[in-house]
Amino acid sequence: MRAPISVVIPSLNAAAALPACLAALVEGLQAGLIREVILSDGGSADGTPQLAESWGGEVISGAPSRGGQLRRGC
Repeated sequence: MRAPISVVIPSLNAAAALPACLAALVEGLQAGLIREVILSDGGSADGTPQLAESWGGEVISGAPSRGGQLRRGC
């Protein structure tokens, strides 16, 4: 049975803070408690999407808007 939780992270130029955020989720992913991590990026220019992909996250890009980014991620 797949895990019931998907984590959606809205982001914009979050490369400095993202590693700590993703590291906090790794244990849940490995234990099967989290199904997937989706980063909904609002047009970062600092490598945020590439960083999320390197951690195994799925990246969705679009216009910056927290509500819109959460909607896209869901």
